[in-house]
Amino acid sequence: MGRPIRLHVEELVLHGLPQIDATRVADALQRELRWRLAELELPSGLSTPARAEHLVAPGPVVVEGGARPESVGRQVGQALWRSLGGVAR
Repeated sequence: MGRPIRLHVEELVLHGLPQIDATRVADALQRELRWRLAELELPSGLSTPARAEHLVAPGPVVVEGGARPESVGRQVGQALWRSLGGVAR
């Protein structure tokens, strides 16, 4: 079993999505990252504690108008995973 990973998202900014349920987006983001950490190889961006101390999230994630919160959360999680050097899947 690998070492525990603690990931803290300080702020999730949802510009342009005024009617979306931010809690549902955050829940979906958490589920996406938890699944990827459990099922996929650890991204290079998380390979050492010193390297992972301060990560900068990816730039904007473009979503279609009317997207469901769960879809937005998954897309943000996927973009964050790729920005850490994770394999897309």
